[in-house]
Amino acid sequence: MKFSIFEKDKYIAVNENEFGRFSPFLNWASEKDMIKAQNERDQVLDRIESLGGKFEFSGAKTDSRDLSPGCRLCGEGKWSCLFISGICNATCFYCPSRQDSQLKPATNTFEFNSPDEYTDYVNALGFKGVSFSGGEPFIVFDLLQKYLESVRKNCDPEIYTWVYTNGSLVDSENLKRLRDLGLNEIRFDIGAYNYSLKKVELAAKIIDTVTIEIPMVPDHYELVRDLLKPMKDIGVDHLNLHQLRVNPYNLPRMIEKDYEFIHGRKVTVFKSELNALKTLLYSLENDLVPVNYCSFVFKESFQSSAARKRYAARCIEKDESVTSNGYLRRISLIDPDDGSERTVSYDEMLSMPESEEFFRLTYFNPNKENRPKMASYKLSRSDILSLFLSVKSNSEYEKKASGRMIESVPDCDTTGKGYTLKQFYEIFNFEILRGGFADYF
Repeated sequence: MKFSIFEKDKYIAVNENEFGRFSPFLNWASEKDMIKAQNERDQVLDRIESLGGKFEFSGAKTDSRDLSPGCRLCGEGKWSCLFISGICNATCFYCPSRQDSQLKPATNTFEFNSPDEYTDYVNALGFKGVSFSGGEPFIVFDLLQKYLESVRKNCDPEIYTWVYTNGSLVDSENLKRLRDLGLNEIRFDIGAYNYSLKKVELAAKIIDTVTIEIPMVPDHYELVRDLLKPMKDIGVDHLNLHQLRVNPYNLPRMIEKDYEFIHGRKVTVFKSELNALKTLLYSLENDLVPVNYCSFVFKESFQSSAARKRYAARCIEKDESVTSNGYLRRISLIDPDDGSERTVSYDEMLSMPESEEFFRLTYFNPNKENRPKMASYKLSRSDILSLFLSVKSNSEYEKKASGRMIESVPDCDTTGKGYTLKQFYEIFNFEILRGGFADYF
């Protein structure tokens, strides 16, 4: 993902505000090191593609040839993750939130008083996949069973189900119970307990699909790499590696590790991405367990966009439209006499007399209460036509010499136009679901 100077300045300010008085204590990677790492990353990505690795979801995910069905549903926006408990018995230093309070099962700010309430929600929004997370779901195993049983009883029989766990409470009895209730997949965070594969091996004998899903801790690269063959030998189907993120909650523990950080839409740990991709490459070169790298760009972009699109379909108003990034777009004609406005469709705007020239382009976030206005621009008809043409032409992805898809850099000459280059970038992000791999800055 290519960031404009406006976006870089914005995200740096947002990140510094998030960390407040702790911001000066963050050890930011040097520009020289970031340039070196980004060049190395590009070489690794080219090598991954030369070995057949596939890039999907606007180039934001690799290797996508052998994804878990749950991961594919996530990218397609058809997945609901139910946080069934707020309690965890592990103490992972990278955990981004407190895990010490029993909460009602919840997802996307919705809380559920019963399994049937949740399955009504799943059916209403048309999800094709359901996962159970926490906290540690096995701490509330009876509740986990009830919700899984309700999904199997009340939802589409083809719905795909999986559970996340640190593995500490897993045994053959509860695995068989979940299997008999229709669980398709189990995912282990082996980083919680010294990367042990003991419970993973047990699960591989009982559950159809077994996945290891962990953040890529930079200094654990060799440890994870050397586990790839044992993972394959015991029947692990997938290894999902996440980009390691830092937030105010886990910052004290991250600082103790002396990690370097980089900016973006959120702050991430430098070298986490590069080492995840190197692990993926090593697996390809040695025909080991399939590795899927899940960057923060992918999670933030595709999951957020999918949620917006689900709600947009339920609150869209006449003559509005939904952008590819899931925002509601409204074009309003501004009356030149009294300044009043009325919503018009894009086609209606095109058919109006040239004298009726000024319009308002407004974007709303459907995934919030009362559809809050995100931005509003007063533009001429020619501005809107020029802008939409520019956005469309810059929303494509071009290929490097190797064939890998990369995001093209938006470039818009606004000389003589009624909107600024900064506004163009703002509108570009409302309109387009961006992918690729983020710049390091």
